[in-house]
Amino acid sequence: MTWLRVRQIALFLLLAACAALGVWAWHTGRLTQAAIASWVDSFGAWAPPAYLLAFVIGELVHVPGMVFIALARAAFGPTNGLLLAYFGAVLSVTVPFLVVRGMRSQRERSWTPRWRLLAKMLERVETHPVSSVIVLRLVLWLSPPLDYALAFTGIRTKDYVLGSAIGLIPSVVGVVFGVGWLGGH
Repeated sequence: MTWLRVRQIALFLLLAACAALGVWAWHTGRLTQAAIASWVDSFGAWAPPAYLLAFVIGELVHVPGMVFIALARAAFGPTNGLLLAYFGAVLSVTVPFLVVRGMRSQRERSWTPRWRLLAKMLERVETHPVSSVIVLRLVLWLSPPLDYALAFTGIRTKDYVLGSAIGLIPSVVGVVFGVGWLGGH
């Protein structure tokens, strides 16, 4: 078995264990909005920066970003949760983009995906950068592979961030208010 396969299996087991723990905590009543808010309050003024750091690290290791958005709503309430979730979402897609962009060689060619529709969208990034990123974010939300793929295009960082910031608005707002609606708050 290759080292990559071992890492994939370990990551899967870790995520499965976290999901199982979350389901157990929810069903036993240990995971409530009040419990989450109390735990976050114990961080004091460090709670928002700790949340943002966890969101960015989570995106780098491919933890679904919607988990962090839902957590922001549960931990910080509707208004602060929305603001932190939105800022965290934009930050969490920008950091991997910058990391990959900084690591790639200037001589490396762009990556071309196998999926034709995505390949066409990435080609369109060169001529219509902001609108292309908006559409990609509306469809793929917080997809880490999208961050990496766009880092290999010629898009300017400011166009990437602007397109991501606009394209993430509906998904972040939808999840924050959806969590509030499901939770009855």
